[in-house]
Amino acid sequence: MKRLLSLFLALVLLAAFAIPAFADEEPADDLETFPAAEGELETLDGETVMDDATEEDVYIWDEADILTDSEREKLNELCRKLTEEHEFGVYIMTVNDYSEYGHGDVYDVSTQIFLEKGLGVGDDADGIFLILSMDERDFAFCAHGYGEKAITAYTRGILEQAFLDNFRKNDWYGGFRDYAETSVEIIEDTRAGKYDKHDYYDDYYNYYNYDGSKKSLLSGTQIAVIVIVPLIIAGIAILIMSSKHRSVKKAVTAEDYVIPMSLNIYNSQDIYTHTTESRRYISDDSRSGGGGGGGGGSSFHSGGGFSGSSGKF
Repeated sequence: MKRLLSLFLALVLLAAFAIPAFADEEPADDLETFPAAEGELETLDGETVMDDATEEDVYIWDEADILTDSEREKLNELCRKLTEEHEFGVYIMTVNDYSEYGHGDVYDVSTQIFLEKGLGVGDDADGIFLILSMDERDFAFCAHGYGEKAITAYTRGILEQAFLDNFRKNDWYGGFRDYAETSVEIIEDTRAGKYDKHDYYDDYYNYYNYDGSKKSLLSGTQIAVIVIVPLIIAGIAILIMSSKHRSVKKAVTAEDYVIPMSLNIYNSQDIYTHTTESRRYISDDSRSGGGGGGGGGSSFHSGGGFSGSSGKF
């Protein structure tokens, strides 16, 4: 009897310890749970990580930190809006030294970054990407997809004029804004066939080739007309003049060239009076100081699925 009572008490004790253990394994129904925020992913162990899809909402990378937080936010929103409205990606990046982000010159690096980041809109990755390298004041922009067609030796000049004046004054926000807005204007004008009209090209291509290099100011025919025609006219004139003076003969003495009674010299003398000396101070400009921002020409690039430009600001 005592053995049965001891066994019963042991079973009761085991049951008392087992119930709390099972309770710990059950989820608490009264705990409030929060889903992951938009753009974030929750892993199996409960950690929250950023979703890669949020990269699609980034249109500006200010690695050189030349913009304020407010300016970056406004520019990113502007590029996002223009990209969605015109179905053409508009992107911006600033760096201190472009050589740290790829190989080749600044334009080569811009195309490499475009491809590495997977920029552009649609199957053809239509878009344009501008990079500023602050150390040496280099810039480059490359256009892909439909942008390769729209950015020509002519329209790249329109785009450069829109932002380079701002950058040379260190107006970064204004320059980026003008770049973004002018880029989509060129795209829409190209789609509308505006630059197919000859009056937009005639003046420009009288002086530049389609690859952006300068043409010779005069063609071979023009040079021939300018040089040969005057020589012919001069030769005819000389023949006519020489035919009128065939009766003239070369004189032997100077007296033969003097008209009788036209020159009567009785006395002549030279008297020294004084010497006049003038002096002028020449300044040494090499010792004067001065300096300013960068600037200079730019180069047009085309090929490999891209077109664009690079230079100094």
